[in-house]
Amino acid sequence: KQWAQKPTGNLVDCLRKILGPYKNTHRNIFQTLLRFPNAEHMPDSDRQDLSQCLISFLKNLNEVGRKGSETCQIIAAIGELQTEAGRSFLEIIVNEKKLLFLYLWPEEARKAAVSALDTTPQKEVTS
Repeated sequence: KQWAQKPTGNLVDCLRKILGPYKNTHRNIFQTLLRFPNAEHMPDSDRQDLSQCLISFLKNLNEVGRKGSETCQIIAAIGELQTEAGRSFLEIIVNEKKLLFLYLWPEEARKAAVSALDTTPQKEVTS
Protein backbone atom coordinates (compact mmCIF):
# COMPACT_ATOMS: atom_id res chain seq x y z
CA LYS A 1 0.00 0.00 0.00
CA GLN A 2 2.75 2.50 0.89
CA TRP A 3 4.72 1.39 -2.15
CA ALA A 4 2.63 3.80 -4.24
CA GLN A 5 5.47 6.33 -3.79
CA LYS A 6 7.87 3.73 -5.23
CA PRO A 7 11.32 4.75 -4.05
CA THR A 8 13.98 3.48 -6.45
CA GLY A 9 17.65 2.59 -6.46
CA ASN A 10 19.74 -0.55 -6.16
CA LEU A 11 19.25 -0.89 -2.40
CA VAL A 12 15.47 -0.56 -2.67
CA ASP A 13 15.31 -2.94 -5.64
CA CYS A 14 17.32 -5.59 -3.79
CA LEU A 15 15.24 -5.41 -0.65
CA ARG A 16 12.01 -5.55 -2.68
CA LYS A 17 13.23 -8.73 -4.36
CA ILE A 18 14.25 -10.30 -1.07
CA LEU A 19 11.19 -9.29 0.94
CA GLY A 20 8.54 -9.55 -1.77
CA PRO A 21 5.19 -7.78 -1.45
CA TYR A 22 4.47 -5.61 1.57
CA LYS A 23 3.94 -7.57 4.78
CA ASN A 24 3.28 -6.10 8.17
CA THR A 25 6.25 -8.05 9.58
CA HIS A 26 8.57 -6.01 7.37
CA ARG A 27 6.93 -2.67 8.12
CA ASN A 28 10.04 -1.13 9.71
CA ILE A 29 12.18 -1.95 6.68
CA PHE A 30 9.62 -0.55 4.25
CA GLN A 31 9.20 2.61 6.33
CA THR A 32 12.98 3.09 6.43
CA LEU A 33 13.17 2.76 2.65
CA LEU A 34 10.35 5.26 2.17
CA ARG A 35 12.11 7.78 4.43
CA PHE A 36 15.63 7.08 3.13
CA PRO A 37 15.57 5.50 -0.35
CA ASN A 38 19.37 5.58 -0.46
CA ALA A 39 21.86 4.84 2.29
CA GLU A 40 23.62 8.20 2.24
CA HIS A 41 21.38 9.94 4.82
CA MET A 42 20.17 6.83 6.62
CA PRO A 43 20.82 6.54 10.39
CA ASP A 44 23.49 4.00 11.37
CA SER A 45 21.01 1.71 13.10
CA ASP A 46 18.86 1.48 9.97
CA ARG A 47 21.89 0.85 7.75
CA GLN A 48 22.98 -1.93 10.09
CA ASP A 49 19.52 -3.54 10.09
CA LEU A 50 19.25 -3.46 6.29
CA SER A 51 22.80 -4.73 5.92
CA GLN A 52 22.00 -7.70 8.18
CA CYS A 53 18.90 -8.45 6.11
CA LEU A 54 20.93 -8.56 2.89
CA ILE A 55 23.77 -10.53 4.48
CA SER A 56 21.36 -13.11 5.90
CA PHE A 57 19.79 -13.58 2.49
CA LEU A 58 23.17 -14.16 0.82
CA LYS A 59 24.39 -16.48 3.58
CA ASN A 60 21.39 -18.73 2.95
CA LEU A 61 22.00 -19.08 -0.77
CA ASN A 62 23.17 -22.42 -2.08
CA GLU A 63 25.86 -22.77 -4.74
CA VAL A 64 23.34 -22.30 -7.57
CA GLY A 65 21.78 -19.28 -5.87
CA ARG A 66 25.18 -17.63 -5.51
CA LYS A 67 25.45 -17.67 -9.30
CA GLY A 68 22.10 -15.90 -9.65
CA SER A 69 21.86 -12.65 -11.55
CA GLU A 70 20.76 -10.70 -8.48
CA THR A 71 23.66 -11.76 -6.26
CA CYS A 72 26.03 -9.08 -7.56
CA GLN A 73 23.30 -6.44 -7.15
CA ILE A 74 22.81 -7.45 -3.51
CA ILE A 75 26.57 -7.39 -2.91
CA ALA A 76 26.68 -3.84 -4.30
CA ALA A 77 23.80 -2.85 -2.00
CA ILE A 78 25.73 -4.17 1.01
CA GLY A 79 28.61 -1.92 -0.05
CA GLU A 80 26.27 1.07 -0.36
CA LEU A 81 25.24 0.67 3.28
CA GLN A 82 28.84 1.02 4.48
CA THR A 83 28.63 -1.01 7.68
CA GLU A 84 31.36 -2.96 9.47
CA ALA A 85 29.30 -6.16 9.24
CA GLY A 86 28.85 -5.57 5.53
CA ARG A 87 32.55 -4.96 5.00
CA SER A 88 33.43 -8.13 6.92
CA PHE A 89 30.98 -10.17 4.86
CA LEU A 90 32.28 -8.73 1.59
CA GLU A 91 35.79 -9.78 2.63
CA ILE A 92 34.47 -13.30 3.29
CA ILE A 93 32.96 -13.40 -0.21
CA VAL A 94 36.31 -12.40 -1.71
CA ASN A 95 38.45 -14.82 0.31
CA GLU A 96 36.39 -17.82 1.51
CA LYS A 97 37.38 -21.17 0.05
CA LYS A 98 35.63 -24.52 0.22
CA LEU A 99 38.83 -26.39 -0.55
CA LEU A 100 42.41 -25.27 -0.45
CA PHE A 101 42.21 -23.61 -3.87
CA LEU A 102 38.50 -23.51 -4.79
CA TYR A 103 36.59 -20.38 -3.88
CA LEU A 104 33.17 -20.74 -2.28
CA TRP A 105 31.71 -17.75 -4.15
CA PRO A 106 31.67 -17.50 -7.97
CA GLU A 107 34.08 -15.15 -9.72
CA GLU A 108 31.37 -12.58 -10.58
CA ALA A 109 30.35 -12.34 -6.92
CA ARG A 110 33.97 -11.98 -5.79
CA LYS A 111 34.54 -9.20 -8.34
CA ALA A 112 31.38 -7.43 -7.17
CA ALA A 113 32.57 -7.73 -3.56
CA VAL A 114 35.99 -6.27 -4.44
CA SER A 115 34.25 -3.37 -6.17
CA ALA A 116 31.93 -2.84 -3.18
CA LEU A 117 34.90 -2.93 -0.79
CA ASP A 118 36.58 -0.21 -2.84
CA THR A 119 33.62 2.08 -2.07
CA THR A 120 33.31 1.04 1.60
CA PRO A 121 35.68 2.97 3.86
CA GLN A 122 37.68 0.96 6.37
CA LYS A 123 37.11 1.72 10.01
CA GLU A 124 39.86 3.94 11.31
CA VAL A 125 41.99 2.46 14.07
CA THR A 126 42.58 4.81 16.97
CA SER A 127 45.27 4.33 19.58
